[in-house]
Amino acid sequence: MPNLFRSPEKSVKNLFWFPLFLLLYSFTGNVSNDIYMPSMPILVHVFNTDDHWVQLTLAMWFLGAAAPQLLMGPIADCYGRRALLFWGGLIFLLSTLICAVSTHIGWLIVARFFQGVGVCSLTIVSFVVIHELFTGHHAVRLLALLNVCNSVAPLLGPLLGGYIFLLLGWRANFFIVFFLALIGLIGLWRCLPESKIPLDYQALAPKMLFSNYLALLKNRLFMTHLISYGLFFSGMIAYLSGAPFVIINLLKIPAQHFGLTQLAVFGAFMLTSLLVGKLVQRYGSHKIIWLGAIIIVLSSVVMVWCSIILPHSLYGFVGSMMGYAAGFGLAGSPLAKETLSANPQAGGFAAAMLGFSMTGFSSLASIIVSAVYNQTIISVAAIILIISLLALLIIFLIPRKR
Repeated sequence: MPNLFRSPEKSVKNLFWFPLFLLLYSFTGNVSNDIYMPSMPILVHVFNTDDHWVQLTLAMWFLGAAAPQLLMGPIADCYGRRALLFWGGLIFLLSTLICAVSTHIGWLIVARFFQGVGVCSLTIVSFVVIHELFTGHHAVRLLALLNVCNSVAPLLGPLLGGYIFLLLGWRANFFIVFFLALIGLIGLWRCLPESKIPLDYQALAPKMLFSNYLALLKNRLFMTHLISYGLFFSGMIAYLSGAPFVIINLLKIPAQHFGLTQLAVFGAFMLTSLLVGKLVQRYGSHKIIWLGAIIIVLSSVVMVWCSIILPHSLYGFVGSMMGYAAGFGLAGSPLAKETLSANPQAGGFAAAMLGFSMTGFSSLASIIVSAVYNQTIISVAAIILIISLLALLIIFLIPRKR
């Protein structure tokens, strides 16, 4: 009887198929949040509940992705990449299936949390195994493809989800995610060799975890970049938490067209993300971070202003968010780079902290939106403005490099 946990050989054949299955699984994991968004307003009637509980299903996905973030790296070092991928994948598959068959909003909320946990394990394993199995331009190319997949998910997810919802119903979105993830996970299990040899059984030692994370918490340069990045990112998620209800319910845009508004917002983000490398090379990270931050704050002010004088304007809401997304495309990458560069000796722990800040702040922003949303644009816009101002304040505290 074959050993389920036996690692396949590191062969040319396996490493050929590995990127294909990794990209499929990564795209599916990331799109599991976005493909579901056009269906959210209708779930209020399906489960006989209110907007706040349905919005909480989005927040719980981010909370699930954030909660184990700081432990996933050490777990992968202690038990191996394949074991984390397999058990995390099982959690993702089971929770996605529960989402698809849920008959009560409580079950959906809990299942969405564990769906986020599964995505968290996928994120950690993906970047680590690419670094360990590939070298030079092969690793760079695969990382670039992985980032493209992660960026395309919020672009295509709502667009696909809207039409799937229209043709097959909201449950079909979860069933499709389940089957795509199943194919990707089986493929990865058959061709992904264990890249962590030997295993580090001390990786989860409390003393080691505490000392490494404490050193990062005391690093002002690291923490200021980390918090400002996490806040700016959470502003995007605050928008995503309220957008389905504002655009579909309040502004009466058909669910199948909701994805087009997301296409505009994330298209603006991707455009400036493509330009930021050359801009940083020419002007430096510090100036581009400030440029992006100013654009974000001004766009947030415009959103609040539009929500007051044009309370039912789709163009004011989406257009100002396009400005926010464009600003984040400029500031986000330099902030992330400076965060990881602040303590290069603690790369793995720093990356875990960065991921935790993104998902942690995002879950908090989503929970706040779900609590205060009152069927008005300004209830979402005000939160986005507060977040952007807090992030700008943190940027003021970033120490200048000597």
